[in-house]
Amino acid sequence: MKSKIRYAVFFLAMCVLLCLLLISCNAKDSGKLRICFDIGLQNDMQLGGSFQQEAASGFAEAVAVQAGLQGRELSEIEVEVIPSDPESADEREATLQRLRTEIMTGGGPDVFIACTEGTHRERLDSSRLFPYLSKSIADGIFLPLDSYMEQFQMVSQEELIQPVLAGGRDSQGQQVIVPLCFSIPSLIWEQKEVDPSAFVGKTWQDVLSGQDSLLTEQLRWLWPTYTFSSESMRKNDHDTGLSYIYPDLLDQVNKEVGMTEEDLAGLLLDSLPALGQLLGQEPEALSWSMFFSRMLDNAMFPNPETIDLAVVPVRNQQGGATAVVSMYCGVNANTQRPEEAAFVVEYLLSTEYQSTESGGLFQINNGFASPSKLINKNGFIDGDTKLAAATLESWHAACGQVNQVYFPSPADSVLNDMMEAIQQEMLATLDGDVRKDEFLHGDISEERLREIVHEYYGQISRLLEES
Repeated sequence: MKSKIRYAVFFLAMCVLLCLLLISCNAKDSGKLRICFDIGLQNDMQLGGSFQQEAASGFAEAVAVQAGLQGRELSEIEVEVIPSDPESADEREATLQRLRTEIMTGGGPDVFIACTEGTHRERLDSSRLFPYLSKSIADGIFLPLDSYMEQFQMVSQEELIQPVLAGGRDSQGQQVIVPLCFSIPSLIWEQKEVDPSAFVGKTWQDVLSGQDSLLTEQLRWLWPTYTFSSESMRKNDHDTGLSYIYPDLLDQVNKEVGMTEEDLAGLLLDSLPALGQLLGQEPEALSWSMFFSRMLDNAMFPNPETIDLAVVPVRNQQGGATAVVSMYCGVNANTQRPEEAAFVVEYLLSTEYQSTESGGLFQINNGFASPSKLINKNGFIDGDTKLAAATLESWHAACGQVNQVYFPSPADSVLNDMMEAIQQEMLATLDGDVRKDEFLHGDISEERLREIVHEYYGQISRLLEES
């Protein structure tokens, strides 16, 4: 009987191995340049699969045309869009599992173009292909691109924002991920009201001190959307900014929480006295802008070309700004077509593609593309909006302050839940029917805050262990 069982187990194992080998061989021998897109689930408004497929197919066609214009040989392109529609949840999970198996067995797509994890709970019903990008980088999933990027003809290194680009390097300093779209959590003032240079070098500890009223305004970034008391600020929503202020809060590579539970509780306890500085005050900033382009979409600045705006990044603990990557690309370390795959990356970074006339992939994303010009050939940041020269100068200065780059992960959703739980506790201490944005008038005991931190800290630890 035992012999039969051992034989059955052996037979099953061989069947699984054979299947994996067949998958691997099929992936390697396709004869096509495979480009995989994981570009859904990023925005509050879910975009249909047909739109995503159209954008991906249009991109593939544009790559082929550009290769022909430059006399570059390119294999036939095969496009795969990972489904993201809510009704395609089962198909998405099956696709993710298949692709991960292919990659593990030495195959898989040649190029990955993907969005990072969203922070809203509904966006986490189905994970990304690489939910913890830092871990995937450490695991050697992606091909180093430095030697290929040195040969780029359509874009030069000088055109790229180097501090943002540096966020895609591995522990050996090799460029393995290329950020495509990013944002800088910022406050927006008119320049006649604020000197942006006065904020340079300030840290989040300076914000918590409460000694500078303009710096104290940044404290609101710690809390979820409904903290905003003015209608204009509610139009520019965001989730908690903990991960952006402390990008090293989660050490995803080592699957360990980089900040201890005591450290996290202490950070939040320190923020409560500073909240008192905001009581009874309407925010001084004209706008909060997680995504600079979104700020320009509302009616707050109907003629941005005529207004000189100051972009003031939310301060991180290192005394600089954090670039939050919303879209990136990478090349499979297993690719048999590294030159062709690198050409795809080059075209993605080119000013020609990133102009709004052709950059359809970026139209479904929030944030700015990577070249430092940030504008298309006509000088507009999109089809209709042109910024004043002083505003663009302020934005470039903000980019120059970037000293940390963050790729959102599933753990961000847990952090958001934690901050909302603290807010609800503070609201419960107030009498009557009060608005959620008035939570800062409430109170919470140190004991209760530590209990909440303990609960969610444990959830984060388990998430990272499962990754």
